Amino acid sequence: MHPTDQSKNAPVGLTPELFEAAFPFHIVLDRRLKVLRAGKTVARVCSDLLSDAILSDVFRLLRPEMAFTPGTIDQNRERFFLLEHRATKLQLRGEFVIDAERDVLIFLGSPWFRSADELAVFGLGFEDFAIHDQVADSLQVSQASKLALADAKKLATKLTAQRAELRTANQRLQEQAKLNRTLALIASRT
Repeated sequence: MHPTDQSKNAPVGLTPELFEAAFPFHIVLDRRLKVLRAGKTVARVCSDLLSDAILSDVFRLLRPEMAFTPGTIDQNRERFFLLEHRATKLQLRGEFVIDAERDVLIFLGSPWFRSADELAVFGLGFEDFAIHDQVADSLQVSQASKLALADAKKLATKLTAQRAELRTANQRLQEQAKLNRTLALIASRT
């Protein structure tokens, strides 16, 4: 076996600092769903997410619709989970993974936002997200689209006003042309 073959199969682990940077919204739980620790960003936003808190006391399970118990989480680990913080209404989407060696569940989540405006509501900035997190990218695209739509609405309003001005000017020209024809007719008869 070549040395490169061994490195391909070697287990990959993250230092606590790298794990925190990669998953700032993670929550580590024991098998009874008692919080052992949480990522600094999620802990800042959800200040009641303290060690020894029970996850179901702090978060509501929105998806999948089932009882929020260790057994149901264990049976549905391959599914998408949507949690809502009871106090702030921050929604986190993600998955539960098991660290069998340490006998813990880890929720790897990310905020579920519908607009970039929600960042300010929760005191978050783009720097609070992992670089690989698509939520930040999606929010930036959403924000850019929102600005483009606002610009398009302003332009449409301006064009509508200009069209009304042109219609008014056209009516005045038609009235002036009619008056000129009348004056020309009067002048030709006198």
